[in-house]
Amino acid sequence: MRSTSDPDGTGALRQLVLVASLAGLVVLVVAAVSLPWDRGSSTVAGSAGGEPPPTAPAPPVPSALEKAALAQSAAPAPRPSTPRVPPKWIWSNASPAPNEEVRLRRTIATSGTPQRVVLRVSADNTAVVRLNGREIGRSSDWMTPLVVTVTGDGLAPGPDGASSIVMEIDARNEGGPAGVVATVEIVPADGPAFHVATDERWESLDPDGSIVGPSTVLATFGGGPWGAVPGVFDVELDRHIVVPPGFVAELVCAVPRSQGSWVSLAADDRGRLLASDQGGGVYRITPMPIGSEAEATVVESIDLPVGAAQGLAVVDGTLYCVISENRAEGPGFYRVRDTDGDDRYDEATLLRGFTSGGEHGPHAVVEGPDGMLYIVAGNHTPLPDPERSLVPRCWSEDLLLPRLWDAGGHAVGILAPGGWICRTDRDGSMFELVAIGLRNAYDIAFDDDGELFTYDADMEWDMGAPWYRPTRLCHVVSGAEFGWRSGTGKWPAEHPDSVPPVLDLGPGSPTGLAFGRGTNFPEPYRSALFALDWTFGTMRAIHLRPSGAGFAAETEVFMTGQPLPLADAVANEHDGALYLVVGGRGLPSAILRVRWVGEDPGAARLAASAAAEDPVRALRHRLEALHRFETVDEARAGAGPEDIDLAWSALGHDDRLVRYAARVALEHQPPDRWIDRLAGEQRTAARIAATIAAARCGAAGLPTLLAGLDTIPWNALDEHGRLDLLRARSLCLIRLGKPDALTCRSLAAPMESIYPTGQDLVDRQLCDLLVFLDSPVVVARTVPLMERADASPAEAVDEALLGRSESYGQVILRMAASQPQRQQVHDALALRCATKGWTPDLRERYFRWFESARRTSGGLSFVGFLDNIRADALARMPEAERKRYADRSEDDLFGSALGGASAERPQPVGPGRAWTTDEAAALARDGWGQRSYENGQRMFAAAMCIQCHRFAGTGRMGGPDLTTVPGRFTIRDLAEAVIEPSRTVSDQYRQSEFVVRNDRVVIGRIVDRDEQGVTVVENLLAPQATTRLPAADIVAEHPSLVSPMMPHLVDRLNGDELLDLLAYLLSGGDPRHAVYSGAASGG
Repeated sequence: MRSTSDPDGTGALRQLVLVASLAGLVVLVVAAVSLPWDRGSSTVAGSAGGEPPPTAPAPPVPSALEKAALAQSAAPAPRPSTPRVPPKWIWSNASPAPNEEVRLRRTIATSGTPQRVVLRVSADNTAVVRLNGREIGRSSDWMTPLVVTVTGDGLAPGPDGASSIVMEIDARNEGGPAGVVATVEIVPADGPAFHVATDERWESLDPDGSIVGPSTVLATFGGGPWGAVPGVFDVELDRHIVVPPGFVAELVCAVPRSQGSWVSLAADDRGRLLASDQGGGVYRITPMPIGSEAEATVVESIDLPVGAAQGLAVVDGTLYCVISENRAEGPGFYRVRDTDGDDRYDEATLLRGFTSGGEHGPHAVVEGPDGMLYIVAGNHTPLPDPERSLVPRCWSEDLLLPRLWDAGGHAVGILAPGGWICRTDRDGSMFELVAIGLRNAYDIAFDDDGELFTYDADMEWDMGAPWYRPTRLCHVVSGAEFGWRSGTGKWPAEHPDSVPPVLDLGPGSPTGLAFGRGTNFPEPYRSALFALDWTFGTMRAIHLRPSGAGFAAETEVFMTGQPLPLADAVANEHDGALYLVVGGRGLPSAILRVRWVGEDPGAARLAASAAAEDPVRALRHRLEALHRFETVDEARAGAGPEDIDLAWSALGHDDRLVRYAARVALEHQPPDRWIDRLAGEQRTAARIAATIAAARCGAAGLPTLLAGLDTIPWNALDEHGRLDLLRARSLCLIRLGKPDALTCRSLAAPMESIYPTGQDLVDRQLCDLLVFLDSPVVVARTVPLMERADASPAEAVDEALLGRSESYGQVILRMAASQPQRQQVHDALALRCATKGWTPDLRERYFRWFESARRTSGGLSFVGFLDNIRADALARMPEAERKRYADRSEDDLFGSALGGASAERPQPVGPGRAWTTDEAAALARDGWGQRSYENGQRMFAAAMCIQCHRFAGTGRMGGPDLTTVPGRFTIRDLAEAVIEPSRTVSDQYRQSEFVVRNDRVVIGRIVDRDEQGVTVVENLLAPQATTRLPAADIVAEHPSLVSPMMPHLVDRLNGDELLDLLAYLLSGGDPRHAVYSGAASGG
């Protein structure tokens, strides 16, 4: 992996802290030895309290980007400021009464009249704020803090003269909890800014102004029933961001909670930004000028019903939105225009609707180099009936053996094409399908040559399984099929009928994607593709280089923070900066700006020239031009014999993407134009590719195609050739049907003679084929392989990356310490379908394997998959043998979770009560006290959390893995999730509501779906009890608003037991966590 810290291994890493002004954004500017692409230049390092000094202006250059670079190099550095401390929630006493009014005051010494004072205050419930005796603002909603900037005459001397300012807050409690929290920034005319926060040094006064005494501290900021109110101190933005030398990251704006959690970003032709809340409206942001502070940023809402947009693009002044929730007219592709030229959007038009939304729904929209608009959608979004398709319309699941659906219920019943990319005109009148087989890519981006890329998501629940596919950077070629299939059906990247990834990037949550084009960054960053990871707070710079018809890539970590849920990115040509939005899933949001402050990169960039197109890539493009034919008449009229010759010739090309483009070109043609060439084809790669095309198009019979494949000498093939040949055989059997028993025997015999080969991927396909063909020897050959350690190395993990998520990362690290044997898991999955060759000894050894496999650690669904493989194997056994293995008891869940100490579910001491969210949150207001990790673990079982949740490697997978709680939830958030689970339900765990005949309603999680009906689990505590709903009986189906988790499961716990449980969840399973120090804050 590339590194920006010490590329030669000769320099020691130096870190300097830069405190970047008002909102507590801490930026680490990392200085190191000169980088290979920066030899001879001076590396600009930050200094405490300010950003690196600007360099001398470069000579004027003609481009807008160079002008932006000049403007930045001449810009003044932001005024340094002193570090801040978190404010505290205060009141006049420890027990606020209903309708109680208090006055709180702080006198702040200054040296002369300040240049500016910025006050941020949140009051529960209302407040009137005065500075030097003059009212400057009022607050009526503690969730939306009052922010006031006072300058000029507003800072005229008060009663104590010019040597001090006096802040007074008159607050009123309307009932329930009460408190005031505030920060004050004072910017003198000369010298550094300094900060004052509410604490015990504020005075409490009677209404007549007489001093009662010091104020009472109720909670530290982030604690109590209020949590961390965005806009007051923004502790969530103190993320210790690290960027390479010469770059700075700065806060543009912190998003008030009232404006939601922002997830998408675009720039208009004036350099302004557009952002959307995940569930709310759209906002336009005018960033503060470079050299100014965040207060100069202007945010305005778009007064139209559009919103919940996970995709935004501005093209020639028109805003295009991809709405993912029930805003406006529901999920769909919208055009938003300013019809009267007053610079306000006033018309929103639905151009094409989508039938579903959510986090696996429709996402980004991007303008392509052809002027078309490209839209990417996740795997829960049915195709929007595209009029045209670059993808041959013959896709299918193409699985040789029956798949098992995800054991946690995710994407059950969802079939190909999965996630997709379409392009459309600006009126949305014509959609054309570009690519399929994605899981849940959030964004897409074009490079300077018009090549399209996306960053697809993994299914983290699959980790440790052979069908797990990491997050991946994909080159989206014409007609691409990326092979996502639900459950165990995901295609290996080696399948020749799919497009392989450019780069596997490991676990994560891919979000935004943006090239550095449009920034004033130096090379190689201006040409880099920036890829955002929401979970691990990481932005990678991916450096692509041409490789044949496609690309190879190297990656380096460009920016990190903890936590830093990066959602989207956009390059802004008007100031040469890269803008980022953090937020999503209700987390506090902000917009950040990353810009270059080192030497002017303009000259080097102007000297760069476009290289001539590689002839192999040019060949791919010629072939892709043949993908545009949608009908037989179009194909015959648009492609001449020379085009068929070109495509057929390219089937044998050494480059995989060229072979892929050639095969897709043929699949767009009537088979009678090319199928006769197959019989005489002598080139191995061409015969295999043509056979795949013929099988997919139904262009020839099974005996003919398999006979042709049999002429290919096995020993002459390398591993890739063997994999291609086996996939071609599998596709023939999948598409053209299983032959009779005699034919199966003749097909299996040659493969039996070479199985196993010792090549893991080859042996997986051979095993599947032999099971499918009812080989009598495959069981005896494979069971011994399940008793050997995998020959392939375990999956490597990036400990530095995982360390950026104290919760999720630690789960993966624990899993990595005891990884499943992936080859064994594959074999167990395949052998469950085997019907021939079993002996009592082989049965015993097969089922004994599950006991050892359960001791390994995989993703959330891993244990469930093992259980389902075992259950499916039992169901296929002769009934007389089934009972012997079905009666074997599994390890007791509770005893296993508690180290085997008890087979009984622990019981709370109590007495309990009907806890409310406010009461539970208030328990931690004054700190945690002495909490018990062991009792928290027991309460996790006593409250039945362990029945449906994984935590620190134990428990079941009916709901979210709670190990990810730390760093993402405040006490109040956590208490609300436990006590009122239906208030917020993640898309991944939402149940379905069915209205069936006789107006009966059934609510449950779908575990199977086919044309005949659906199977649901109504009670997650009894997952084996299923309900079958025939399709003919289903009147309506909707997402359920009811959480599968029952409310008030903690009502049997007393206060200490509830605190122990909450502390246990916040610890992430670490008994050394600060929450057990006895001095940790309740926030």
